[in-house]
Amino acid sequence: MIVHRNIRVLSALLLLLLPLSVLHGALVERFPLARTMAESPGRIAVTPTHVWVSIVGRMAVAKVGLDGTILDVYGTRMIEPSAITADPRDGSVWYASSLGIGRVTPAGEQLFYYLPQLGWGVYDITVGSDDNLWVATYYKIFRITRMGELREFPMQPLELDPYRIVVGPDHNLWISFHYANKIGRMTPAGELAPFSFTTPWPDSVNDITRGSDGALWFATHYGDLYKSTPAGAMTRFTLSSDVAPGEMTHGNDGSIYWGGRFGAQRIVKFNPRTHQTGPTYPLNLPGGVTTLEAGSSGVWYAGNEARAFGRLGYDASLQQWPFLTRGGALNAIAPGPDQSLWIVQTEAGRIVRRAKTGEQTAWTLPAIGSRPLEIVQGPDSAMYFTEEGGDAIGKIANGVLTEIPVPTQYKKPSGITVGPDNNLWFTLATGDKIVRMTTAGAFTEFPVSPGVNAGSPSRRRNGSAA
Repeated sequence: MIVHRNIRVLSALLLLLLPLSVLHGALVERFPLARTMAESPGRIAVTPTHVWVSIVGRMAVAKVGLDGTILDVYGTRMIEPSAITADPRDGSVWYASSLGIGRVTPAGEQLFYYLPQLGWGVYDITVGSDDNLWVATYYKIFRITRMGELREFPMQPLELDPYRIVVGPDHNLWISFHYANKIGRMTPAGELAPFSFTTPWPDSVNDITRGSDGALWFATHYGDLYKSTPAGAMTRFTLSSDVAPGEMTHGNDGSIYWGGRFGAQRIVKFNPRTHQTGPTYPLNLPGGVTTLEAGSSGVWYAGNEARAFGRLGYDASLQQWPFLTRGGALNAIAPGPDQSLWIVQTEAGRIVRRAKTGEQTAWTLPAIGSRPLEIVQGPDSAMYFTEEGGDAIGKIANGVLTEIPVPTQYKKPSGITVGPDNNLWFTLATGDKIVRMTTAGAFTEFPVSPGVNAGSPSRRRNGSAA
């Protein structure tokens, strides 16, 4: 039944979207959809030729030109990347999630290693001086070879929860920890040496970077700046609140740059040799800098809340762009009232109505990661669709979008149809039941035979996801 439904969807998409051609003796005309949308940028990785940006709420990474043009968006396997890093070998990007690590090359070629051992709480990934991938997760550090071979280094006995991981000037890995008043040095062989710093209260290290002075520099949650020699000797710098550090990176000009703490809309420049702070560069970035990474010509930054990214040049030039990506692959299509067609853009979280006249109207779901999947015209002529990521049934009637939360036991609604009883019926991506929903929003579950999964298989598109 699932296969038949997907074939019907594919057939409808072919009829709607293929270029003008002859199919079974009939002319097929292509109708493009408007597909640009503002999204929330996640982490940034910079190579000599491109900038890579993960997308919050999407299983995808964007490839960006050095002029700020978003060139393409590539789907990633299974789950949203929580950390990314540039590969110094070839300009590829490596990403990490709770289910494994993957790589996307500049040409869009992909590789993925399924490594569920990583577990939840993947914070960072970097390429070590030994050419292996190193991943910081919840109370663990993992070393992963380029062939996908994994070794775990548990931090639990030491009560150390890693957060950020970088390669230091001594070619060792340096790690920041949550609420431990410590940073750590780890050799490529996995030998860990923790170093403590003293504060009046338990403090976290937000970010850590290497300096042009041969030291490690890190910022704490409470706004202090610290310098550590490779031997672990610490120096504390107390800064005024208007320049207190958040996310950090080391620039190619020898300076350290950081975003303002707690959403402050600024980037601060710091000289690690003279200890001079400033200048400060104000930004028009509501919510502040959530990530930044240095490149050859300047420091790239992004603001999750502002849905924007930019570059602060080493010459103090500033450019900023909205993070506008193409709106994601078309997932489902169904007829609606008045001979209209309704299309689902899953990754974009958008529903599009195409009238008979060709006019298009779009509804973007308010929550990032809602992932609408399937759509159908209900018995009341409203359009109903499933939200796999939002655990809801969406409804559009008379141009108004509403979302009906499903009961907690009905997670990840997937396929949806109208039954012979004029009620709505939907499946679950997990579980062994189907659910009936009236147009008034009443739910009733019905078990499926044991061993039969009622949900749709996950969809995987090779190459570009948008």
